[in-house]
Amino acid sequence: MIASRAGAAPNLVAVHFGNKEGLWLACVDLLAETFAPNIAALTAMAEDAKTPLRERLRLAIGMTAGYYERHPDLRGFVARASVEPPPRSDIVSERLLKPLYEGARPLIQQGIDAGIVPIRDPTIVFVILNLSLGQPDRVASALAALSTFYPTDEITRRMSEALARLLLNGGEG
Repeated sequence: MIASRAGAAPNLVAVHFGNKEGLWLACVDLLAETFAPNIAALTAMAEDAKTPLRERLRLAIGMTAGYYERHPDLRGFVARASVEPPPRSDIVSERLLKPLYEGARPLIQQGIDAGIVPIRDPTIVFVILNLSLGQPDRVASALAALSTFYPTDEITRRMSEALARLLLNGGEG
């Protein structure tokens, strides 16, 4: 099925990846590669003493929203895969979730220490941000069920702004 959706011969999956598990691992590795620039950017933001902290935090939230917007096929992958039974959940945790969190944690902690981020646990801030922005389809469904006020094409932007206000102690989003 995977090969057919990709427009490839089924035997190519076996030739290139060995089996479906090998293909899944290759997808995790590719996802880790797409996370690498974001992790580097988060590290740079944490070390940037010239830009005001609130602005760096807003940029990090916007960067997270932008990543999920640019990679719609990857939305929710980490959240879904992290609840699968081992070894998949362990692999996703070690290769994707923990490196991304470790890249974001110093900046989040700076925001907490400065009193900008009102939630005292950087792990909870990280999870709220990524689950909210990483699953816009579920957010869109919930919003649509409750109100017709939210155009689908604006959900990511509006969620990013709302999260900035919420996570940055009411600061302008």
